[in-house]
Amino acid sequence: MLAGGHLYEGRGIEQLLECARLLEQPFFLIVGGETHDIERCKAVAQALGLSNVKFVGFVHQCEVPAYLLASDILVMPYTKATPSHEYMSPMKMFDYLASGRAIVATDFPVVREVLHDRQNAVIVPPGNGGDLASGIQWLLDHPKSAEKLGDRARRDAEQYSWENRVRRIVTWMREMFFEHAAQRQGIPTR
Repeated sequence: MLAGGHLYEGRGIEQLLECARLLEQPFFLIVGGETHDIERCKAVAQALGLSNVKFVGFVHQCEVPAYLLASDILVMPYTKATPSHEYMSPMKMFDYLASGRAIVATDFPVVREVLHDRQNAVIVPPGNGGDLASGIQWLLDHPKSAEKLGDRARRDAEQYSWENRVRRIVTWMREMFFEHAAQRQGIPTR
């Protein structure tokens, strides 16, 4: 089980630690975070009596794929207090997709633009460690389904490659600027 990124309050780490308390079987590897956030989270984990959680801390971007591939399930536990939850797709979502691992993510419109429940991820309501635990437990109870979700996630990631994104942007620019400008000037575009 892996969750990574920032660990500041409201980013979902509190719910993930509650989830770890509810699920004793899986081991939770938490990658990332600033030193003061890691210390705060370690204190919460200790107060909850968690022995199934390890905080790795910051790792260089080139090391991230090894952590993703070493995990069976990747977790994105965002909350309504996450500042960008309404308007920005988390970059880690695309790394998670490309890894081909099963994903559990909290339900927000920007997440649903890419992740689809029981198609390429398990989507759970935000803000509750119990809901995260239910999503993770479902994957643990259905390993074949988890494998299929990961395979589909990897295939879906291809459409978000930098090359494909550039292609879509260039197509959009061509349609938006060149064709519209030509039409305004009465120049045929095809």
